[in-house]
Amino acid sequence: MSRHTRLTIHAAVATILASVVLYPLFVTFEWFWPTAFGVVVVAAACLAGRRVSLPAPVCSLLGLAALLWYLTVVFAGSEATFRLIPDRSSMAQLLDLMRLGFDDIGGYTAPVPALTSITFVTVAGIGLVAVLVDLFAAGMRQAALAGLPLLAVFSVPVAIRVDSIGALPFVIGAIGFISLLLAEGRERLSRWGRPVLRHRRGDGSEHRTADIPDSRPLAAAGRRIGMVAVLVAVVFPMLVPELPARAFLGTGGLGGFGGTSIITAPSPMVSLKRDLTLPQELKVMRYRTKDQTPEYLRIYALERFTGERWELGRVRGRPEDRVVGQQITPPGLGDVPTTPVTTEVSIDPKVRDLNFLPLPYPPSRVQIVDGDWRVDRDSLMIFSTRDVASGRTYRVTSLRVDPSRERLRNAPPGPAEIRERHLDVPGEVPGSVWKLAREVTDDASTPYGKALALQDWFTSGEFTYSLTPQGSGTSALTDFLLKSKSGYCEQYAASMALMARMLNIPARVAVGYTAGQRAANGEWMVTTHDAHAWPELYFHGVGWLRFEPTPAGPGGQATATIPGYSEELVTPGPATGSISPDSQTGSTDESDATANPNDDPASGIDGGAQNLGGGTSAIDESSRPWSLLALTAGVLAVVLLVTPMVGRWITRRRRWAAARSDRARARAAWAELRDDATDLGLPWRPSDSPRATARRLAEHLELAGRNAAPLTRIALAEERARYAPTPAETGGLKADTGAARRAMAGTAGASARWKARLFPASTVASIRRAAQGIGGLLARVDGLGRHVRARLLRQPAASSLARWLGGGT
Repeated sequence: MSRHTRLTIHAAVATILASVVLYPLFVTFEWFWPTAFGVVVVAAACLAGRRVSLPAPVCSLLGLAALLWYLTVVFAGSEATFRLIPDRSSMAQLLDLMRLGFDDIGGYTAPVPALTSITFVTVAGIGLVAVLVDLFAAGMRQAALAGLPLLAVFSVPVAIRVDSIGALPFVIGAIGFISLLLAEGRERLSRWGRPVLRHRRGDGSEHRTADIPDSRPLAAAGRRIGMVAVLVAVVFPMLVPELPARAFLGTGGLGGFGGTSIITAPSPMVSLKRDLTLPQELKVMRYRTKDQTPEYLRIYALERFTGERWELGRVRGRPEDRVVGQQITPPGLGDVPTTPVTTEVSIDPKVRDLNFLPLPYPPSRVQIVDGDWRVDRDSLMIFSTRDVASGRTYRVTSLRVDPSRERLRNAPPGPAEIRERHLDVPGEVPGSVWKLAREVTDDASTPYGKALALQDWFTSGEFTYSLTPQGSGTSALTDFLLKSKSGYCEQYAASMALMARMLNIPARVAVGYTAGQRAANGEWMVTTHDAHAWPELYFHGVGWLRFEPTPAGPGGQATATIPGYSEELVTPGPATGSISPDSQTGSTDESDATANPNDDPASGIDGGAQNLGGGTSAIDESSRPWSLLALTAGVLAVVLLVTPMVGRWITRRRRWAAARSDRARARAAWAELRDDATDLGLPWRPSDSPRATARRLAEHLELAGRNAAPLTRIALAEERARYAPTPAETGGLKADTGAARRAMAGTAGASARWKARLFPASTVASIRRAAQGIGGLLARVDGLGRHVRARLLRQPAASSLARWLGGGT
């Protein structure tokens, strides 16, 4: 096999293996085979160009042309000439598929179905990566640079999904890249020329050597180094403390092609629980408004219930959805009396990574200086994938909707799109919850009446407020509703929204802040303890309305209020208090809970922090990633420093603990004497007899009499243990080893003693022997692989493949 062929094949294999990391983004594996065949087509075209000695850039152009042809045949064959030749119609079809693919990517959250449009984008993207990898590795012979496009492939699932891609896909991709590096290294070695020396057989005739050096030993060493590197890359991160995730209500974003912004975010419920349990009440924002009873400041609208928790659904914003200078139309709002309310909001600069704007619902106009802020038309969440709200001031005009109760009672069913998206209830929800929803609302005849009945049931006093709900997942839902009836705003909001869906009322869960408290200067102050969740229910002609099932007042959420249109069966909570602008002391509210902020925030409806992988609070007061990195580095340095010393101590204890007989104690004492001498840098000859070793140590250290006696007793006990049928009495050998250690250390210098204590050479030697054992194991694994390969590839047609795999020429 030629060098060009080997490098081209390795480049293609590395690209295919790297593409495996995309599997968490898809529901099925159907996307993989078209992608792999596309890489093969690209590699074949580039290889054909090298066979006729075309320049590397021209070979890459051939690869691009082959990729275009492959995409045409597979995805636009019906529009192509003779179903094979790309033309204007097929190109238009491919462009439409690309636009549709990016729209579908924005319309689904991972994992996505293997739609034709999404598969097309994947095949095209990996095909372009294959062209670049081939250019760097086979064209420019710079395999290390080929790691850049492969790294781009690895970054896609990491950027889209918060959770890890897993060790196995990483190992598969790493093996491909290491194989590419080894192939390029062997090819570089082969360019050194033929060997100078020739071998002669026993009869005197010359044995013709190969025209190029034998690179198989170097290939074997490279494979072993690669295996160790991959093993370290997989194991070492498990030993390092995890860095904090994105902060409260923050989000990571991706800028989509064509200007479409696609957002992905961690669970808002986890951040909600975390901020409610902060021991200190911290400022989040302040705002001014002429409204005497301001509305809640909503950030998220969670429309998807998985059976365990509420999550964000599709969130997207096109270029025409930028909020600056345009009117925002609330969905479902008809001819209902509304009052415009203007609110000027200032986000505290210490709030980190807030990519969504807190604002009253529904907003009709937003004025914010700078930044690319867009509105999701379905939920009216306003977000940015490039900018953060920290330290910004913006003005929002919202509508206070004041529907009559008669209008709400007579509201017709919502449109099919609303009902399809907001009435879904997973099948794993127990039937007892369905029965409970019907029993609670049995006396109501309209959706509005059922909503009031649910709200009245939650706030009637039968439930208690607590930041420590019981259970997790669906079990927490049933426990909250049927047993404990104890939880905080997340459980109340999530349960009422779910029960509303069971009653055929479109519902979702909103997360944000209550109105906060009014300060003496007229501003309203919002803190972390005002974080809140509430249900939003849909009534056609009126739109989405807020309800409040969470108990208010000192025994619940102190700043929670019940909207006027839902006060038919409920008495509103107490009025809010007043604080000074600079006060950090809040009234009795959710901050009074004594929950430990470091406790596991797992909760029944949300699923808790295990779905997020940790996180930080809303305000960054003192902790910084760099401080955590410095702490981690310091801990690792201390561990590395004390490992030899602790290892020596453990070895000594285990050695004596395992010595149960006189013979075993004699061998243990001799091993201790050997290690102590090694640690102090004294000469030790394994070939000497025990008695000769003791005599040499005594002479070297100028020990005599009582000081040399322990050495002699240890040596005689070792001789009896080695050669005599019965060993000597060894009751005092442990004390003799201590005395010998002190005698040897007393004649050594101070530096030798400290070195023996901190960095005992015997422990380092043990580590070296363990490393040699691992190296031997890797050598045996490598030899087993060669043996199996030789057995499987005995046919002449496979000989070139065998040489390629084994690194031969």
